[in-house]
Amino acid sequence: MCLRCFKRPSKGYSLAEILISIAVLGVGLLAVVGVFPVAISTLRIIGSRYFVVQQAQAQMEAVKSVRYSTLEQMANKGFGYSYKPLRNMKELRDPNNNFDLNADPNSATSYPGYWSEIPIIKDPNDPDGVLRIKVAIYWVESNAYGKKSTTEKKFVLDGYKARGIK
Repeated sequence: MCLRCFKRPSKGYSLAEILISIAVLGVGLLAVVGVFPVAISTLRIIGSRYFVVQQAQAQMEAVKSVRYSTLEQMANKGFGYSYKPLRNMKELRDPNNNFDLNADPNSATSYPGYWSEIPIIKDPNDPDGVLRIKVAIYWVESNAYGKKSTTEKKFVLDGYKARGIK
């Protein structure tokens, strides 16, 4: 059926046509605007996860830059590193750009809501004395509205340090 058959000849649009077009445009606009909170929340979560990976790599490199003998002593005593809150490892270096064991971690920039544990493990059965370094970063995610999740997230980066070439 043709709509024009039932319509009286007129110039312009009827009120019903205008209201229907406004309603269709409004629904489309609401659909587009409704995507923004989800996108912002997703970007915030991705950003925090990227930050965690970046910090884990930085901490792994900082610990690997420590002399093997120092790490071996720490492993024998069952020690490791632990930062709560997480600290910027770049600020804990001496003038020669080596990881400074005597640096005060409280002097470095802190990242509240993130913390790390770095155990140094030595396998007693390994004749080569390879040390296992395990960087674990913990955090609680929050969405775009600032609502924090109830579960703690964890990212683990494994690495090894050998005594050197014999």
